[in-house]
Amino acid sequence: MKYLGKWLLVAVLILCAAADAAAGKAESVINELDALIARGVAASPAGLEAIKQGIEANSGEILPLLVAKTEAPGLADGNLAIYLWAMGMTGAPEAVDPIIRLSAGNKNPMVFQNAHRALALIGGDKAIEFLFRQLQGTTEPTIRYELLDLLAQLQYAPALPASIDILQQDPDVFYWQSVFVFGKYGDMAVPFLISKITDPDKHVRANAVMVLGQWLIAEEAAAPLKKQFRVESDPNIRALILSAIEKISSNVTDIRIFSEEVLQTEKDSNVVRFAVETIGNLEEMQNHIAAFKATKKDEHALFTAAYQQIYTSLGRQGDYKLLAATSSRSDEPQLKKLREVILQRNAEECFYDYQKINDVILLNRLIGAQGAAM
Repeated sequence: MKYLGKWLLVAVLILCAAADAAAGKAESVINELDALIARGVAASPAGLEAIKQGIEANSGEILPLLVAKTEAPGLADGNLAIYLWAMGMTGAPEAVDPIIRLSAGNKNPMVFQNAHRALALIGGDKAIEFLFRQLQGTTEPTIRYELLDLLAQLQYAPALPASIDILQQDPDVFYWQSVFVFGKYGDMAVPFLISKITDPDKHVRANAVMVLGQWLIAEEAAAPLKKQFRVESDPNIRALILSAIEKISSNVTDIRIFSEEVLQTEKDSNVVRFAVETIGNLEEMQNHIAAFKATKKDEHALFTAAYQQIYTSLGRQGDYKLLAATSSRSDEPQLKKLREVILQRNAEECFYDYQKINDVILLNRLIGAQGAAM
């Protein structure tokens, strides 16, 4: 019993030391955050990433400290906004109530936005329901877009009908809004978008076709798009549909057949030229498929490693070529999820990386179609 008591004492001392170390790390992160606030200048990406990692690694200890910071008398809105951002980075469900309470009634745009983004990072029913109520309570276009974007990130299906706002925007100016919102919804948005390719509003039709064909590359949209092509009055949208069919068809022969049908009926010279170019490019497409097939490696462990690095960095890092070479048609659900995560960077520069994943999906489909035809 004497020895047991000694071991228990040692165990308690070890646990206390670990708790002290964790508290010390949490205090260190808070100090870094306060130093950032005191400097009053934007932090470097590396500096922000270091703080973010520190918060994520010590979230349980940091959250109470952050809440205490927000309760300081006379706290400036700019400082509050940064603390709200940090609370979101903890990912702790316990942060939802304080975030909602601290942002309630505050009109500062930075506080408003950071609170919403923090809730979206944490997720869960309470956070989602609050964001949806905020959407229902505002008519301001910029705020509605931001809330729709966050609800799309959370893939909250009840908000999809409200995203008609996004489709009504001029696609020549605001196409990126449709990409971010519906790209984050992914396959969940496909039935809604298909229902909008016949909408009376040409902006709605154009945006729906563009997202279905160029971004979601939704195979199930092929038949409805072909049907709409035959009755579509706007030549620009007919050209968009032709481009969409080229992207979502997993069979080169189907692309040729549809393009040849277009040439038999189309009157608009621009659409005719596009169809001719599509047919002319089919041999090059076949060569591209063959070259892609030649790179293939049956090493799924390498796919998993490349995938994880791209996923955790939101697409900023990782070997896309290795991902492509080691992927297969069966990996398509994972690759679609990867596209959605890449869009969380919320900058148009991520579109290039998104399309790299689309190229992998498309080429895997075309290889699969060739194999099925043999």
